[in-house]
Amino acid sequence: MKKRETKSWGSKLGDGLKSIVIALILIVVATALLFWNEDRAVKTADCINEAQRVYVTLPDVNTLNAELDGKLVYAQGNAQTEAVLEDGRFNIQKNALSLRYSAEYYQWVESKSTREEKQVGGSSEVVTTYSYSKRWVKEPVDSTNFKQEDEHRNTVLMEINTPVFSVGSP
Repeated sequence: MKKRETKSWGSKLGDGLKSIVIALILIVVATALLFWNEDRAVKTADCINEAQRVYVTLPDVNTLNAELDGKLVYAQGNAQTEAVLEDGRFNIQKNALSLRYSAEYYQWVESKSTREEKQVGGSSEVVTTYSYSKRWVKEPVDSTNFKQEDEHRNTVLMEINTPVFSVGSP
């Protein structure tokens, strides 16, 4: 499906001036964000360096040592559990620390492309083309706002949320 719209020379000039003002504002905002981010990166690096200087390696993760209370410790070991995690909706049962899965929907997705065709006298015509394809998506796609809603209607038989089950969580 195509949609056509004509732009005059004056409106194109106005759009260009708006773009220049927006670009200048974005340069100022981006510079401020860059300085803010660099400051945070330096503080994070200082914290990591401090932690590397003061941490104590824990020799055995199965033994508590009162002398290390209040200190930064580094420990390494295997995590194990006897707990069985289950999701009754799909009859999934696993001996694990965490159970995570994902569900996707096979739905129509609308794509929009725009191109500008120059006309005689300096004006231009904007042509918008809508195309449709079926894809796997994580969330249902609302097809009520599609330009060709009747031909590309999405239905959802069952909405599935995908929680994460963990040992110790309700």
